[in-house]
Amino acid sequence: MQKLLFSIIILFSVQVFSQHDMVWLNHPVYQFLKEMKVKNLITTIHDDTPNLSRLDVLRFLTILDSNKEKLSTVEKGRLSRYLNEFSDDLSEEKSQFLFTRKSFLENLSGIFSEKTKYIYAVQDTMFNVYFEGIGNLQYGHRFNPGVNNAAIYDVGFRIRGTAFEKMGYQLFVAKGLATGNYDFAQVVDPALNYNFKYVEKLEKTPNYDFTTGYLRFYDEPVQNMSISVQIGREKTKVGYGYTNSLILSGDHADLDFVKFVFNYKSLRFTSMTGSTVGRFSFNRFENYTKYLAVNKLQLSFPGVLDASIAETIIYSERGIDLAYLTPLIFYKFSEMSLQDRDNGAIFFDLQTHFIPNLELQGTFYLDENILSNMAQLERFSNKSAYQIGAYWYNPVGVENLSLIFEYTKIRPFVYTHYNYKNTATSWDQPLGHQIGPNSDMIYFGSRYHISPKFQLVLDYSYIRKGKNIYDLAGNLVFNAGGDIFEPHLDGIDPDMAPFLAGIVHKMHDISVGFRSEIARDFYIDLFYKYRSDLNTSTNSVDNTGFIYFKFHFDY
Repeated sequence: MQKLLFSIIILFSVQVFSQHDMVWLNHPVYQFLKEMKVKNLITTIHDDTPNLSRLDVLRFLTILDSNKEKLSTVEKGRLSRYLNEFSDDLSEEKSQFLFTRKSFLENLSGIFSEKTKYIYAVQDTMFNVYFEGIGNLQYGHRFNPGVNNAAIYDVGFRIRGTAFEKMGYQLFVAKGLATGNYDFAQVVDPALNYNFKYVEKLEKTPNYDFTTGYLRFYDEPVQNMSISVQIGREKTKVGYGYTNSLILSGDHADLDFVKFVFNYKSLRFTSMTGSTVGRFSFNRFENYTKYLAVNKLQLSFPGVLDASIAETIIYSERGIDLAYLTPLIFYKFSEMSLQDRDNGAIFFDLQTHFIPNLELQGTFYLDENILSNMAQLERFSNKSAYQIGAYWYNPVGVENLSLIFEYTKIRPFVYTHYNYKNTATSWDQPLGHQIGPNSDMIYFGSRYHISPKFQLVLDYSYIRKGKNIYDLAGNLVFNAGGDIFEPHLDGIDPDMAPFLAGIVHKMHDISVGFRSEIARDFYIDLFYKYRSDLNTSTNSVDNTGFIYFKFHFDY
């Protein structure tokens, strides 16, 4: 009876204080929902397009609360913490404010309490606003090659909420500084690689800034149907991948986009047009905008699998093309009608649900049409990639443990285009998988929750990459299809492009450490990271090892 009453209260609060703002992709609740989905306690969480609203998350958490007897002690503790956070209960028993009618010192005294923290918040049936402070301190100490360090720290704020019951909104701003070794700082925080203020390097103290924001309209016109339209900027992902997706990994500059999502029973359709920039240049006249469009149709077979077919197109040197803004159209034929100037691809993916505690998923990515060269699969035009993986939760009865495996193979010249402005990149980073073309990777990962607030993490990757060959003057001698900015040149490069041609590098990446929420909304990460890079042509090895520490608060 108590469980039923709690669920009714939660569902009632969802209707009264609907939260249609999105949960940022690095929030730990996504991992919890993934594990519960693999455990078959909730349905698909659509982690091929994983940005969920707070309303979506709360609905999943409510389902889990009604099945609490199937959870371990640690899982119950994690569920309780997330229910408290996502119910947006502003009562004095559940929430702590920095600015209220109490004195500032009295409010400050509860900073390390287990209550959900806000600087300020207001709830109303027509307008909700939550004002939160954000801060990060990242520190890396490198042991080799050479001993040095880098400290990266920023502060900012987030304003989020829902207006008029159907319009979610969010604004995030952060400003930071980086001290210590300039190049190593980009290893400690790869996001600095695509920050204009940091890369420009014109000021005495390297600094950076990030901002995201959007408006999102959401409606449920009939039962089992939902429609959302979102415009703005936030970190987003398209495609499966336990490491990186082959399509949009999220490990790149945040996209500005317009996104339309339609759900009806077992059908889900996503259409997005986004924009980003090309490679950085100090000459402002060489900088440009490129556009990315995605249409993805997914069918869900409850308890069995989700399967999708999708298209992408990348174009530049003009404004938004209405042909690609149209949701119901076939991009490849549209591209032909627009004189074949753009970089198109098609992909298929699936994810299983029929084995309790074990999820299988795969993606096949086709960057060119190989149907006319089926007998020559090593031809340069066979720009294809695939990825298969498995997620095993509670293996052999060990509670709160996840084991993850994934294999990724990307053939030569994938993501490239004869027009360098249409490569599948943002700044100098791939939009898809970070290993880039002419590479493969075997990945093993493990996550173990010792308690609701403490998690051990282990990641290992073995990467092989065939790199292009250059002479001492830097001139290209042999194009192996390993550089995302070096397309195949007809009449110059060979027609055949064997996998792992060129200079082969073999890399071992290891990351081991822990994550902990030391108090409500205060997090720390501590890891040791190591990479060994063997150049098989010279038999030389480059080793990199460093300690990584991060402190994050979300008040």
